[in-house]
Amino acid sequence: MKHSISHINETVSIKIEIEAPTLNGRVREVVARAEAAIEAAKEACQADTVLKLVSRGDRYIQAIKVVRDYTPGMGLKEAKDLVEKAPVVLRTGVRQDLVPFYNELKGMGADVKLLTPDEAICDEVDSQ
Repeated sequence: MKHSISHINETVSIKIEIEAPTLNGRVREVVARAEAAIEAAKEACQADTVLKLVSRGDRYIQAIKVVRDYTPGMGLKEAKDLVEKAPVVLRTGVRQDLVPFYNELKGMGADVKLLTPDEAICDEVDSQ
């Protein structure tokens, strides 16, 4: 079956005109979903985060010093008592502000977690 060039051009042109709006709508939908996911991720970064000390690790004295350094107004005795209570919530705040605190404790061998408030509640219930 032979088709003329003009017939093929006409068929392709009609097919493109029919499929383009549908495809364009799908692309817009995917872009809208991606933008919503990006916005949700940004909000999650700004939401409250809980830094929980699960266990202090082998470097107990250094862990106390780090807790004291990253917790304004906390004395040595309060920091020691807090570290000894592990598992315990050390601090809440914006995730990006807690990451250096988390990394320093993790670097010393302490078992620490960054959790959302909901995860912290579930984690507390699970540990009881």
